Parts: sequence; structure tokens; C-alpha cells
Amino acid sequence: MTVHVRITDTSFGVPAADVDVLLSRRVEDGWQEVLRGRTDPEGVLVMPPPADTQSGSALYRIECDLDTYYAVLGVVPLIARLTVEVRVEPDARLSLPLAFSAHSVLAYRGG
Repeated sequence: MTVHVRITDTSFGVPAADVDVLLSRRVEDGWQEVLRGRTDPEGVLVMPPPADTQSGSALYRIECDLDTYYAVLGVVPLIARLTVEVRVEPDARLSLPLAFSAHSVLAYRGG
């Protein structure tokens, strides 16, 4: 499983660079952190498959820290953390474009 996240800041019409992104997997007693990273200047973060990928589909949570992103820009966002939970097959390559402003969020499955 590879997760390809592309984030766009629709407030300014630009890629959202330097956004902290956390990928977690649902486990029996909560959530287990899998990977953490930051988007590049194009707003992209490719998360390679975790070493301990399980068989069967799994529920993953992607969290983006919008508070810190907007603090650098001097903006206080309504939405502090963008959180999306998606079901992923172990051999899938998930492309997940995310578009946000300080007051709205859009997530969809990319091609």
C-alpha cells in the first residue's frame, strides 16, 4: 500500500507546502502511528508501504496540521486539523487529493 497525498490551499490557490501529515492504522485498541512526514513545495507527500503491512483491507487515518500551517501565514483557521479516514487494500496505490482553506475542506479519491 502506498498513499500519495496532494494538498492544495484554496485560500491562496497554491500547493500547501510544509504541512505536517500523520498516517495511522486502525488497530484493535485504537490507532497506531505508521508514518509521519511533511509535504514538499508542490504540496505532495508520498507515504511508502509500512514494513508490517497486514493482509486484507485496513482503515487508515490521515491527519494534516492546519493550525501550524496557517500560523506561519498569520491566519487562525476554523479547521485546526484535517482528518480523513479511508479504507485501503494492502496492494493498493491510493491517490488522495485534499483541498482546504481556513474554513473548508474537500477530500476525494484521485486517479
